[in-house]
Amino acid sequence: MDKNTRHRIAAIQRFIPIFVLLMLLVSLSACDGTATAVPPEGATACGGDGGSYTCDGLSNHKISLSNVPQNVKPYLLLVSPEEEEKLRNAEKEGTNCIISIVGDLAFYDEKNNLVTKFDQPISVSYQFLEEQDRKNFDQCKSDFPETIDYVPVAFYDNAVWRPIEKFNKADDGTVSFEFTTWGDQQGGFGTQP
Repeated sequence: MDKNTRHRIAAIQRFIPIFVLLMLLVSLSACDGTATAVPPEGATACGGDGGSYTCDGLSNHKISLSNVPQNVKPYLLLVSPEEEEKLRNAEKEGTNCIISIVGDLAFYDEKNNLVTKFDQPISVSYQFLEEQDRKNFDQCKSDFPETIDYVPVAFYDNAVWRPIEKFNKADDGTVSFEFTTWGDQQGGFGTQP
């Protein structure tokens, strides 16, 4: 190999890393930076946008959400009949009975990461269904005569049902409350002893 050929090869070898770097920069600038998030396995995205969503919960319950941050989407995770039975029989603190399980609500960002803390409170509401929830409530009242009323409950730390402390109840049985922290947790109705 002569001297000129060696110089050409050396020059090409020096430009290869620069060429690769330029190609990488060009390909990155062509990408708009949005991730294609895949919903969590077995999850159903709630309908809506602009911060307001409606979810089709368990047993015909509708869950309404407002003030959901722009970069977050609510999902209802799958609850099998076996899981629902285990949840009904789970430990209870401050409630005697689980009247109904409305759904397993979780929030995910664009990259499919679970979001558990929110800067501004999210509002949630769901309605006590007179036909089906009333039967369970009446059964609980007969089992626990000290039962006063129904209240919204949440399943904390995947271990125990507790009443939501601050909530509003409308004349039609709809309960609403706000939160700034929420894990992948189930919610529903329980009783107030």
